[in-house]
Amino acid sequence: MGIEDQLRERLRKVEALFFGAATLGEREAASAAAERLKAKLDEAIRWDPPVELKFTMPDQWSVRLFIALCRRYGFKPFRYTRHRHTMGMVNAPRQLFNEVVWRQFASCTTIYGRISTRRRSG
Repeated sequence: MGIEDQLRERLRKVEALFFGAATLGEREAASAAAERLKAKLDEAIRWDPPVELKFTMPDQWSVRLFIALCRRYGFKPFRYTRHRHTMGMVNAPRQLFNEVVWRQFASCTTIYGRISTRRRSG
């Protein structure tokens, strides 16, 4: 689930609290929380809009890892028709994707590279 989706889910929960509030104080607190979440959501979309990112991987293992990490964090990877099977595309905020998904992908591929070279040499 992406950041925007998480913020929207929290906003739904807060609005449910607002409509189910028994006292005026609970309703005001829920309203203030909803306003803060709306501001965060607007800021996240404004500062880092989703862009189409294109990645080329060396092998099928890397493609599968890329797809799994994208799905884990709420992004939907895709491939255009006639693209190679080692190519991956994703619509995501660039900074968020680089900080979360790509960093984890890079560390996993270096570990995989070390393991595979040991197997070949040993």
